[in-house]
Amino acid sequence: MTKASFSFDLRVAGSTADLEAACLVRATAYGHHTPSLQDQLSRPEPLDTAPGVVVLVCRDKISGRAIGSARVQSNAYGALLIEQSVTVPHEIANHSRAEITRLSVVPGGDPQAKLALFKGVYLCCLVMQVRWMIIGARNGSLKTQYERLGF
Repeated sequence: MTKASFSFDLRVAGSTADLEAACLVRATAYGHHTPSLQDQLSRPEPLDTAPGVVVLVCRDKISGRAIGSARVQSNAYGALLIEQSVTVPHEIANHSRAEITRLSVVPGGDPQAKLALFKGVYLCCLVMQVRWMIIGARNGSLKTQYERLGF
């Protein structure tokens, strides 16, 4: 078995500082494409601290700066956020599922951070005994990227 070493650490946001750092990543990454979202995303959202929700954060090992983040919401405590907008197919609706949101890496961040976040999301879902992972995409390029990763 080979062992890889990355320029960042990936962990569950276990403190207020970690959650605030994750929000800064969101604001920077989303604000890069949609500046109007920057202020809104710079603060934790109520969903971030809800039961059945895990926020992941990647931090650069040298600077300690957050460079990536993702949020995993399981349906163990209620409907997923995306279920306000779409109807989940019957074959998925009868099983445990999780929605992945706020997946973001700051511009110029380590390109491996996004892949590590995907793996972290997958491992969180395994621990939560989630059968289906759901993610929404705002454009065709992201949709293709997510489909290649198995969403």
